[in-house]
Amino acid sequence: MRIGGFLAAFSLTGAALSLTWQQQAIAFGFVGIGFFMVHNSLQAIGTELSPSARGSGVALFACIFFLGQAAGPVIYRIAFAAFGDTIPILAGAAILAALGLWIAARLQTLDRAQVA
Repeated sequence: MRIGGFLAAFSLTGAALSLTWQQQAIAFGFVGIGFFMVHNSLQAIGTELSPSARGSGVALFACIFFLGQAAGPVIYRIAFAAFGDTIPILAGAAILAALGLWIAARLQTLDRAQVA
């Protein structure tokens, strides 16, 4: 989670800079890998939360994921209009890094609670 969050955040930070299109393509490729690492970890955890209600857990996970996919462009459009291109992308990078750290810390807490 931490590596995925930081990889996506670092790559988004690179994409926010004035890079050539080739460099931005590489940066966005790494954003995808980092996001993939975070997303798949969350999806795996979502299927394990309640084995008796696994279908509901996966459905809720998918619902929230797609609501985020739908809301993201609207939020970014408003942010781009208000702040330009760089600040919203850097804010997204900071959120991804914080998300990776926060979820990893929460998972460690859950792991310790399950062992005890």
